[in-house]
Amino acid sequence: MKIEANPDFNILENLKKYPKIPDYGREFAGGKGIAFEKYDGTNLAWFYTDLYKGWDSPKFRSGNTFYSNNLDFGKSYDLFNKIQPKLSKIMSKFNTDGCFFGEYLGPNSFAGNHIQGDSKSLIPIDLWIKGIGFIPPDEFVTLLTEVDIQPPKIIYKGNLDGNFSEDLINGKYNVNEGVVFKGGQRGSLWCCKLKTKKWVDKLLNSGGEL
Repeated sequence: MKIEANPDFNILENLKKYPKIPDYGREFAGGKGIAFEKYDGTNLAWFYTDLYKGWDSPKFRSGNTFYSNNLDFGKSYDLFNKIQPKLSKIMSKFNTDGCFFGEYLGPNSFAGNHIQGDSKSLIPIDLWIKGIGFIPPDEFVTLLTEVDIQPPKIIYKGNLDGNFSEDLINGKYNVNEGVVFKGGQRGSLWCCKLKTKKWVDKLLNSGGEL
């Protein structure tokens, strides 16, 4: 079954912010790909300029920059610096501008809120390359493992069908928030998200909105 790609997730010559991932629906049913754990944190972005072989200050999904003295997100500077030389090796393969996306979170992070005293992690979730767009999921995993960066946790490989979605929603796969399911090749990527009932109930009971 052919799945129509979400154009906002593919060839983006002038990326300004991370695109919104659509919820799972019928248009994605039957697609083959990889389901990565969806981490309950904050999406942060680092832009790479090939001309200067360097990385810009991190930005939120909105495109706004923040600095190392930020009480909630300043720790991400140190976490990024630990993997920055390895990410630069990846970028050297493309000889163009790009953007690395990571999910910033702690053990008690929930719905974008973080506890200041918690230890934090920065989980790689995507890589965008100018002129190519987002790197396909299997290639993304390969690029990270080649430079000894731990990729996001793979929950499932195969077809996106009703059995998987139902099992995921009902907690079979032992993930907190859910998964991001990605498939396709360069220029024809597709992506959707599925969330667990347990996480959604917690969000709604706390007064949050989907």
